[in-house]
Parts: sequence; C-alpha cells; structure tokens
Amino acid sequence: MQETQNEVQNLQSQVEELQKWRSLGVFRITAYWFGEDEYGDLTSTGVKAQVNHTIAVDPEIIPYGSKVMIDGQIYVAEDCGGAIKNNVIDVWVENQSNSFGVKYTEIYIKREK
Repeated sequence: MQETQNEVQNLQSQVEELQKWRSLGVFRITAYWFGEDEYGDLTSTGVKAQVNHTIAVDPEIIPYGSKVMIDGQIYVAEDCGGAIKNNVIDVWVENQSNSFGVKYTEIYIKREK
C-alpha cells in the first residue's frame, strides 16, 4: 500500500515537472568549443561558456537566460552566433573531439511562472 502511494506521488511529481516545459519544435543542434572562433569561451552575454550548461541561440527565437531542455539535459541560452538563426542551437562542448556533428531533435523551453 505504502509503495503504491509512493509510486503515485512520484508520477505526480514527474507530471508537474513536465508541465513546466513547452515544446519549441524540432531544432538543428550542433556543437562549438574554445578556439573555434575569436571569442574563445566568452559568450555574447558576457559570461564564460560552460560544458553541459551554455548554448548559443537566436535570441529572437529563444531569449537569453531561458532554460532549454535538449535530450533531457537542461542548458541556459547565453550566447549567439552568426550561423545561429531560427531553429538552430549550438551546444558548448569541451573541445572539438566532443563534437557530435549535426542532429535534429525536439527541444523544450521552461515556461515562465
């Protein structure tokens, strides 16, 4: 009985968490890293890019500071770039060997409260 109640509470928590996110559709996802351009690890918002945290976005599509979920990982929109237009996101990775090429996946943005 107690185990079933715990399972129900866990599922309710998961549903509540998922309701905090909304789909923005399918985006083209690429990677970028230190040394790829003249800016190094300094983002356009003035913070240092971090692995598993920083993404470059088109700020007209995804505002700076937004939390974005890509394949279950949560990132923060802190950068932009010349090739980052419309439904394209660049994920900051440690170095070029961590690049994954190009993938297309549905992304989610955290809803404003």
